[in-house]
Amino acid sequence: MAIRDLLVMKEDAFLGKGVDEEYIRAAEKELNLTFADDYREYLSTVGLVMFDGHELTGIGKAERTNVVFVTKQMKMLKEGIPADWYVLENENMDGAVIWQNSAGEVFFNKKKEYRSLKDFIIDA
Repeated sequence: MAIRDLLVMKEDAFLGKGVDEEYIRAAEKELNLTFADDYREYLSTVGLVMFDGHELTGIGKAERTNVVFVTKQMKMLKEGIPADWYVLENENMDGAVIWQNSAGEVFFNKKKEYRSLKDFIIDA
C-alpha cells in the first residue's frame, strides 16, 4: 500500500501535497545523505503530515518540521548519530527523536524499532 494511502486512513490526518524532486535532491545534498525510498515517496506525495499526535518532518517553510533544519539541530545536540540518519519526528519530550537511515530502518533514539517508514506509520 502506498504511504499516502496509509496516512489518509489515520484519524485526524492532515496531509500536505508533496514536493517536487528538485526539493528532495536539494535537501539530500544539504544533509549530505540519501533519503530512504519510502521517505522519498512520502516527500513527493505528502511532503508534511500530522496524524494521531504525530508530526513528521518533511520539506516546508516551518523550521520545526523541516527535515533539514531539524536533522542539523538534532545532530548538533546528540552525539554519535550516524551520517546517513535524518529525523522523522522530533517528539519534543524528554529528548525523544525518531530517526530513519538511508536503508529505511526507523529508530527511536538509537534503538531500531521498525524496518521501514511504512511499518512505523502502520503501528503509530
